[in-house]
Order: sequence, then structure tokens, then C-alpha cells
Amino acid sequence: MLDRELLEDLDGFDPAFDAWLKQEREQLRFQARTVAAANLGEQNGPDAVILAARRLLFIDPVDEGGWRALMRAHAELGDQRMAVVAYEQCQAALAGGFNIEPSADTRELLDEILHPETVRPSLPTAKPPGDPEPPVSGLVAPIGPRVGVLPMRCIGLPEEARFLGSGLAGEITAALSRFHRVTVTAADALARFARDNPDEALMRRAFGIDYLLDGTAQFGADRLRVSLRLLDLRDANKIVWAERFDRAGGDLNAAQSEIAAEAVARIEPELQMIEALRHKAPPHPDASANDLLLSTIPAITRMDREGFIRAGETLERAVALEPNFCDAHGWYAFWHVLLVSQGWAADPRQALIRGGELAERAMSLNPLAIRAITIAGLLRAHLEPDLSEAAAFYDRALEVNSNLAMTWALSAVNCANMGDIDEAERRYNTYKVLSPHDRLAFFFDALFAPIHLIKRDHQAAIETGSAVVQLNPAFSAGYKPHLAALGHLRCHQEAASVLRRLLAIEPNFTIRRFLDTTLMRRQADREHFAEGLRLAGVS
Repeated sequence: MLDRELLEDLDGFDPAFDAWLKQEREQLRFQARTVAAANLGEQNGPDAVILAARRLLFIDPVDEGGWRALMRAHAELGDQRMAVVAYEQCQAALAGGFNIEPSADTRELLDEILHPETVRPSLPTAKPPGDPEPPVSGLVAPIGPRVGVLPMRCIGLPEEARFLGSGLAGEITAALSRFHRVTVTAADALARFARDNPDEALMRRAFGIDYLLDGTAQFGADRLRVSLRLLDLRDANKIVWAERFDRAGGDLNAAQSEIAAEAVARIEPELQMIEALRHKAPPHPDASANDLLLSTIPAITRMDREGFIRAGETLERAVALEPNFCDAHGWYAFWHVLLVSQGWAADPRQALIRGGELAERAMSLNPLAIRAITIAGLLRAHLEPDLSEAAAFYDRALEVNSNLAMTWALSAVNCANMGDIDEAERRYNTYKVLSPHDRLAFFFDALFAPIHLIKRDHQAAIETGSAVVQLNPAFSAGYKPHLAALGHLRCHQEAASVLRRLLAIEPNFTIRRFLDTTLMRRQADREHFAEGLRLAGVS
């Protein structure tokens, strides 16, 4: 096993020696890879193949032949989940090493493993311009949007900063590819094609992409301005998202990383909602599990009771139709949390247990699916007395991908409920930087609003509560910290008005029900919140 670098303690003594040492290391690694690849080809039986493939991938993490052998071996053992994990690891390695996605052969293999009973057309490679039809994906039905990223056009940047155009595109490509529902085409491949074929329709046909991200990087008066836009190539190149990022012109490398993180955190949920709105009509009887899932997202975020309950029924159909569809299980788990938050669950404890089962199933289907990990953490917070277990899930999610705003928000709430106010505020500020216009802000802000009650800042709790209710008047949890703060300040008339609105959504709300469902763990905080509700007229 090649587990250490040749003469690893001798770097930096002499430039000429360093150059020789680099060449020797590359030659040794090439020889080791050759031996490992030959050894893999000689193995029989899935267990031996898995061991040999891992040895090869330790030496060369971007060897797709090794990843495919690993996927086939896990599938032969009947472990479809680990085959999917191997694909995700391959995807991450290629994105991190070369900003490319897995080849058509690797993607077709994944499709064969997940749907062995279905014969599907092959995934196309880049087609010559003039082909009138966009390619048909060979991946499973639950594949998400396919995005191409072009290098940013540079305006006014000094020569030493010209790296920013391609560097920013590369960071965005790598970061987006960590979301398992997004397929990303490397910036350099698109750029080469775009030089000779600037037409977006040709680009879509050639690369099979649904969206194109491009933009400009401008420098002037010691300020960097990056403007990005996302085009929907299936809708006449309509601009579906655009944003501007301004930074001081000091550390351009740091600015590049910050802008890429913020852009990806905002683009990924926007893609999800755009795809969902395409499916907002009642699903066809023959709809796929993915179609069923997407059709529920607008109803879930609106929180209209009738539509919300129908969305739960549709998600139940989705997980029954496709038992191995991670995202359907994750969203259905989240639906159960919202059901309890609204006071609509006949048995809140059983609803949370069912949600926890769904979240664990989603995470087992894809251990790298960051939403599944995050939602599993949220359910663990509801079900376990020790919030450190939930904290471990959130930290794991941030290790996998630190660009999902939802994880920062819920981990902040968890810190607040544990009493770590400083860390809670730090994480929540990160959430707000990453996603200042989050479509689910009504949920996250409502869960975080009690921090003002924890700090005994009742006026801030009233202001935050009012803002949360404006975001989504149908979400009952948004009214509760607002109401408790009004009670403590003896604002009886306003409290009566807020209480009427809350009870219209959640007629059975009581202080006992609040204490049974709150995630607050410190007794003093629970009692202070409950006393505010009592003073506001809650029974």
C-alpha cells in the first residue's frame, strides 16, 4: 500500500532536489497505480473486488474504472445503498480534482444498479451542433437539475487577478456538485465549446444541461463586484435568478471563496423551487416518485392545511412507489416535523417517531445527502432528551457540505436550545449571510425567535415575531414567541389579537402542549416562555 510520500521529510531543502523528488514520486505513484489496477482486474468475487478497488482508489481517487468496479461489487452483494455511496464519492472526487462529472459509463452503471428491471437509452456524450433534440438522461427518474457553469467575464481586473473568472466558476462547480440532486458540467468544457458555439440552445443540446450560470467580475476603485445570473435553457433562456456580490479589493482569493459559497447556497434551493413549480399541478396517475415529490414542495411551504395534508398523502405515495428514493423520504420526514409544529398531528409523539424513521431511511439510502442528515438531526432533537446527539448530526452535515443554509439555521436553533447563545448567534448569522432571502425563513426564524426570550429581551422578541408572521401568517410557531413576549410586557390587547390568530390555525394550543413539544432544554427558559404565554391568556 502506498500510504506515504517518498522521502516526505526532505521537502524544501533545495529547488533542484525538490524537482527531482517530485518526478520520482510521480513515477512511483504511476507504478503503484499500474500494479493496483492489474490486481483489481485479477480478482473474483465481490469482497475481493471491493478490497482491490479501495486500494486502487487510495492511490488514484479519480480512477473511474475503480469506482465502477466498487459499485458493481456492492450491487452484486445486494447492497444498493453502498453502490450509491460509491457513486457519490466518485462524483465528489472528480469534482474536487478536475471540476468534472462522472462519465456516461459511470452514470449508466448507476442507472442499471438502481433500476435493473428497466432498459434505458444510453447517456449521450457531447453531440455535434445541429442535433435537433436534447439528450435523454440515462439516470434514474429522481435526477435533479443539470447545470452548466461558464467562466466569469473579467472587466477591469489587473493581470495578476485574471484567475478570478475561471477560479470562481471552478469553485461554484465543485460546491454545486456536492449537492447530490444537482449534476454540474465543468466550466472549462463549456468554455471551450462556447468559444465556437455561443448559442445557448446548441450548448444545451451538446451537453444536456437545463440551466446555465454565467456572470461578470469587475474591479474598480479597490472594489470587486461579481454579478451572476442563472438562465433556464428550457424556457427561452429566461433569467430565473440573478444576484450581485460586492467585496473590498484586498484578498481576492478569500473573496472568491466567500462569493462561491454564498452563490451556491442561494442557487441550489432556487433550482429546487423552480423544478417544483414546474410540477405544481396535480400529478398524473403515472407520475414518477420524483414528480410526486416536486408537486408537494409549494404546498408544504405555503402551510395551507388542506393542501399540506394532501402533500403528505402524495409523499406517502412517493416513498411507496420508490422505496430507494432518498429525497422523498427526507421531505416526508420534514413534513412530519411541520405537522407537529402546526399542532395538526393527532398524536405528536407518533408523528415524530414516524418522521424519525423516514429521516433515518433517507440517510441510510445516501449518507452524503446533506438535507437528509440535517433533517435526521432535527428529528433526533425532537425525539432524544440529549441535544448533543442532534448536534452531532448537524456537525456531520456541515462536514459533508457547508453550503446548505438549512443546516446552519437548524444547528443554530439547537445551540440556542442547549443554552450556548454565542455559538447560536454565530451560526445564525452565517445562515443569514448564505441565504438572506430563504423561502423557508419563516420556519427557521420562528424556531430561532425564542432566543430573544432566552436573553429576556422581550421587545426584540416582539419585533422578530412580527416579522416572522409577516413571512408566513399560516405558520403557527411564528406566533408563540411573539405572544409570550407580549405577555411579559403586559401588552394584553395586542396579545389577545395575536392569540386569536394563533388559535385559528392551532385550536388545541395550550401551555401543556407547548411544553410537550418545545426543544428548549433549560428549565428556566421553558418556565419563562410558559409564563409569558400564561400572561398572554393561553390556558
